[in-house]
Amino acid sequence: MKLLHKRNAYFFMSFFKLFLIFSLTPLIFVSGCRKTEPLPIKPELILVADTDCINSDTTLPMGTLMRFRIKANCESSPITNFVITYDNGTKNVFLDTGVYNNELFYTLEVIKGTSAIEDWQFSVMTKERETAKVSIQIALDSGGVFGNINTHTVILGAQNNTLTGHFYSFTNEAVYTLEQAYNNQIATDICYYFHTEYESTLSSPNDNDAPSIFTGTYGLSNWQIRNESRYNLTTIQSSEFDNIANDSLLIASYDIINAKRKGKNIETGQVWAFRIQSGKIGLIRVDTIVPETTGTVGLTIKIQE
Repeated sequence: MKLLHKRNAYFFMSFFKLFLIFSLTPLIFVSGCRKTEPLPIKPELILVADTDCINSDTTLPMGTLMRFRIKANCESSPITNFVITYDNGTKNVFLDTGVYNNELFYTLEVIKGTSAIEDWQFSVMTKERETAKVSIQIALDSGGVFGNINTHTVILGAQNNTLTGHFYSFTNEAVYTLEQAYNNQIATDICYYFHTEYESTLSSPNDNDAPSIFTGTYGLSNWQIRNESRYNLTTIQSSEFDNIANDSLLIASYDIINAKRKGKNIETGQVWAFRIQSGKIGLIRVDTIVPETTGTVGLTIKIQE
């Protein structure tokens, strides 16, 4: 009887082992043949070390033109988002834009402001949500010398004014009609028009609304070079504007985050900060306005030399 019991136990164990072998073999086979998914490749992001560009922490005087050249790429997945933030004690989003490319090249030109420290951060994200970022810190050189300024007194006509030009060139110190501006595109910086919604408006050739205002043979849609100027309203009083003798207040007043491509609804007595395509910063005081499409605007402008 004992012998029979041992024999049954032996057969049971043998059967159980065979069951395990045949049961697990498909699992082992499937597991061994399963394709391993490659890990997502992170994007690469660098600040290019060109001679005219900043690519490491540095100290600069107020008013210095800062040029950053950004290069990013990812072979396995397209870059879908590009963000630039700027922190001078308060974090601001300078740019947040969608893209769809395996490579990205971007050049940023801004002016060193009055903050003791500016932290700039550049970041990209791919379709697979992989990210890369690079940061740079710009300190203020308090020993810097303020720059000289030029003063311009200008009268511009609105779009239907046939006697006074609508555009101004700081390089040539000249008021241009539309045809004259067309022939001096590279030197044309700002313009003025009267809009049905924004009324009296400071603008520039690269304003998105301007091509619908200045039309025809020499219209902005036919230009090859459309310079961009940006504007922000300040709280500077007229008497304070009169006493400006260097570019310190010009630089301090220009808001790189909130400056827009047009100064809308301008009014007499207002002072607007602006930056033209070349990087020069200035202040515009609105002296007179005749608010209609055939009207005019009188401006006193102080701009970096």
